[in-house]
Amino acid sequence: MDARIRNLEQQIVLLQKKIASLSSNSTNSSKPPSSDGPLVTKPKKKKSKRSAGGQKGHKGYKRELLPVEKLNEVFDHYPSFCAKCSAPLDPECCEETSDPERYQTFEIPQIKPIMNEHRCPELECPCGRTTSAELPPEVAQSQFGPRVHEAIGYLTSVHRIGVCVQSVILALPARLLCLRQAMASAAHQELLSNPSAERIGGK
Repeated sequence: MDARIRNLEQQIVLLQKKIASLSSNSTNSSKPPSSDGPLVTKPKKKKSKRSAGGQKGHKGYKRELLPVEKLNEVFDHYPSFCAKCSAPLDPECCEETSDPERYQTFEIPQIKPIMNEHRCPELECPCGRTTSAELPPEVAQSQFGPRVHEAIGYLTSVHRIGVCVQSVILALPARLLCLRQAMASAAHQELLSNPSAERIGGK
């Protein structure tokens, strides 16, 4: 008889724990809101007496404007018509009543490649021999300057950007980038097939 009573008491304790777990939710325990069931009603927040947005007396915050001498251009936008009578307004005839509101915008410059041509004319010596100059090493080695090579290397290795998108970003013909990529790939394959070539070239 005593064993049966103890068994019933244990069952009562287990049932009480289950009831407590079912009645607990994010509003009366440390459970997250995602564990709440569909029947859980959350208490509504008390409506604030304050109006939405900045409150009266609040100074607010605005980004500090740059001085005019540091700007590239300044555009004045004048009203065309009167807001009351719709009469036309001319800034040369109408008086400005206050300092204008100032808004500053920022933009990155459009990429425009610097395109140069290198020529090697021949000169004739009094002895009758004609001689032409050799291209500078950096020009003979590649059609692209060092900054272009750095940009292509960065876009390719870090961001994995393809040739077509690179041509748009750098404003360069895609065929030139494809040619550079093919030459770099050929040089890499040659180095893999003949590792001693780098050591011989470095002597």
